[in-house]
Amino acid sequence: MASLWVAELLISDRVAQKITRRHGISAAEVRDAVVCVRGLRWRWDTHPERGRRAVVSTTIRGRHCAVVLYPQLAAMRDTWTLGSVYFVSGN
Repeated sequence: MASLWVAELLISDRVAQKITRRHGISAAEVRDAVVCVRGLRWRWDTHPERGRRAVVSTTIRGRHCAVVLYPQLAAMRDTWTLGSVYFVSGN
């Protein structure tokens, strides 16, 4: 399986507030977990309204989580926008 490389992660204020409020995860924690991290496991997913996105499996605070990233087609190839992040229970 090919790994994903995230050189730059764009996080809007709205998404940063949402992930902190709903999931207790800070934007800085997400950046630490995915930006310039080698060997990220991921898969493509297609959302009916939001389109194609990458779902990355990683850990934050020792807990398994899923990070939803949208590619920035007009920007550099390794630039992504954060859609969401959440802890995955049972792992």
